[in-house]
Amino acid sequence: MNRNYFFISKPRCASTHIYEGLTGWDDSVNGGKPYYHLTAPHLQHIFKGQYNSSFSFSVIRNPYDLVLSWYNEHRKERYERETQALYSVSIDEWISRGCPTHWKHLPFNPLHQYRWVYNNDQLLVSYLIRMEDYNNGIQYVYDKIKPYLKPDITIESISQTRKNESNNTLELTEEQKNKIYELFKKDFELFGYSK
Repeated sequence: MNRNYFFISKPRCASTHIYEGLTGWDDSVNGGKPYYHLTAPHLQHIFKGQYNSSFSFSVIRNPYDLVLSWYNEHRKERYERETQALYSVSIDEWISRGCPTHWKHLPFNPLHQYRWVYNNDQLLVSYLIRMEDYNNGIQYVYDKIKPYLKPDITIESISQTRKNESNNTLELTEEQKNKIYELFKKDFELFGYSK
């Protein structure tokens, strides 16, 4: 990561795609990504004034889509049995349980998007890419941070990095949507998503 800008990478919000696209990072060669999936308050604590004076960004998405993406992704065979078991229940049951995740290292459910980019009521990022308008958002970010990128990093090269996609064939019922809305109401309100 370049410390002239900060990317708050949230799970299931194009984080692998963007991180690898901006840095040319390859886990098989370089190992785990530094500062990956850290919240804005955490990065602000680590980098102090440098964080506050630099451009920062993250990606948000409709909470309904995020819930479906998370559920579908973690049912894949590539995950450990214990992880798969948590998501082996129906989507209805999983939502009714409060959308629990296997991420036990965080003091909050990672599906609460505001927890990644807010501290109390203060937004700690300069710009939020909306997944629903991703191409325009990533272009804006690219234009802002281009001076800090390696010369071979282009908007085209970013678009060609791997994506960790999860195909969704599930449709949420109104009852499921109501439960998700109640669970993640703050995300709907802060980021302007409709119920």
